[in-house]
Amino acid sequence: TDDLNDILESNKYASKMGWTELRYLMKDLLVHTVAHTNTHNEDNIDEGYNKGNDWFERTLGPETMVYTSGFYPNGDESLTEAQNNKIDHVANVLQIKPGETLLDIGCGWGYLTKRMTEKYGAKVTGVTLSTEQLAWGKELNAGNGAKLLLQDAMRIEERDDLPEEGFDKISSLEMAEHVGIRRYNEFLRTVHRLLKDDGVFYFQVAGLRRDWKFEDLVWGLFMGEHVFPGADASCPLGWVSTQLERAGFEIQMVHNLGYHY
Repeated sequence: TDDLNDILESNKYASKMGWTELRYLMKDLLVHTVAHTNTHNEDNIDEGYNKGNDWFERTLGPETMVYTSGFYPNGDESLTEAQNNKIDHVANVLQIKPGETLLDIGCGWGYLTKRMTEKYGAKVTGVTLSTEQLAWGKELNAGNGAKLLLQDAMRIEERDDLPEEGFDKISSLEMAEHVGIRRYNEFLRTVHRLLKDDGVFYFQVAGLRRDWKFEDLVWGLFMGEHVFPGADASCPLGWVSTQLERAGFEIQMVHNLGYHY
């Protein structure tokens, strides 16, 4: 912890824009922004998530294995408590009821699937493009009735084993950044078609501030290269809201979760 504080606060390692960052910006980030094919998604998954569940177990904690932020209302919660708080918040916003169908797009290692199934009684289908996440999630949800699928979200409508009438609820937590700017609205329109007319969509994304600062660019490049590959759609809140409305959604609530991070 002391080392981390020293790195973040001492200014010994000030943000810089050198040849390495410029090369990544031109070679990787711009390519994803302009093209962003299904092959790009598969390559990003291998680089970002198929690098060993043992690594993520030590990073995220073995109890929950959740990559997105937990909720810390008091600030002294354990990681497991914070993640349960977050998933309970999602369930509350979705107004999930026993027996309702829920599609979790980008289900990760399956902990949200497990809690929504076992605590709230939902009939959950989780999809991921990571083989290692799928293996962990299936073991975690063994015997509880949840269904986890290896599936590219951009091609999910090709399946013939989804509810014909659509899902009651859909959630997607910090997966859409991987969809890319070029295909963002395509993804949201796909979600809209999969959702019942009276359904609810919980959508959580990570983005950069509209009040652009140089540090944001360097941070974004670092995240893209080392943590969140191919996430070129990490955009300001206003842009995301516009995309949702263009896809046919009516926004009911907006909540900034940044301080929990």
